[in-house]
Amino acid sequence: MSILEYNGGTVVAMSGDGCVAIASDTRLGQQYVSSASCLELFCHSLLRRSQSSMSRLCLLIGCLFLFFLAAQQTIAMDVPRMFKMHDRLFLGLTGLYTDTQTLYNLFKFKLSMYKMREGREISPETFANLVSSTLYEKRFGPYFTEPIVVGLDKDNKPYLCAMDLLGALACDPNFVTLGTSTEMLLGACETFYRENMNEAQLFEVISQTLMMATDRDCLSGWGGVVHIISKEGITTKTIKTRQD
Repeated sequence: MSILEYNGGTVVAMSGDGCVAIASDTRLGQQYVSSASCLELFCHSLLRRSQSSMSRLCLLIGCLFLFFLAAQQTIAMDVPRMFKMHDRLFLGLTGLYTDTQTLYNLFKFKLSMYKMREGREISPETFANLVSSTLYEKRFGPYFTEPIVVGLDKDNKPYLCAMDLLGALACDPNFVTLGTSTEMLLGACETFYRENMNEAQLFEVISQTLMMATDRDCLSGWGGVVHIISKEGITTKTIKTRQD
């Protein structure tokens, strides 16, 4: 299990004609130690001859306890993974949720400093480079999260960019995805995406894409939220998905 999958979660973004949408699920989960890890832990303990028989017995009982508890647990069903930076810019964060909260507060502080120094709002491309450089600064002890930056530039042109936990940029003019449902999302996006969609069409496509992917992923789901950014403002809608 990757630490990026520990809490689950999925984020997807799509561009339209003068608008851009970002959507995510709302589930916060927790995964226990896998049964294979329990077996490996016990086998390693048997090789340590310095342990007493009582210590080995206690460790065996603990491993068996973890073995039968190896499963996923849903902690919350209304967790935000998309954060409004300003009226034309959103940040989506997947991965370890504690690092997600840390990064959001850090970027909120950096944007306040940028606005105070420059006297204007930051552009999506500049913000993506800021996120990338911030992640790369911690490359030897990285934040376990993968961001998506979406927004509209001054010409109302959509901007979408995803990156890994080290800040490597992967920009695409059509759609980007991150999270535990990435494999399912990519196939659904390639199937349903069309160029120059209006706001209503964009909402329908990104909603169906998110629902199809999360229905096939046990680490994501329990509803979703869609934000659509256009020159008129931000439209937020919620969608219902499977809750099992």
